[in-house]
Amino acid sequence: MAAEVSDVLMRRGELQHPPISLAVSDAVALGIAGLFRSDSDSGRVMQRFYRSGTADSDELIEAARVEQVFASPRGTPRSTA
Repeated sequence: MAAEVSDVLMRRGELQHPPISLAVSDAVALGIAGLFRSDSDSGRVMQRFYRSGTADSDELIEAARVEQVFASPRGTPRSTA
């Protein structure tokens, strides 16, 4: 899982405007959701995605943003711009 994420991030970083289709596989996305599932609001979104493989895209993006705060080294969101 980590190798695929690293590869995709490296390939996306090499492009000025990477295509949205350049992403991790569904299996890796589900594995990541499994790592971030919890009893929090965002964790429950990840739990539903992990169990069903489907999620509301806006809800999933917001949950990822919330979880990003906890995953960043300083506890602050990284810029997505």
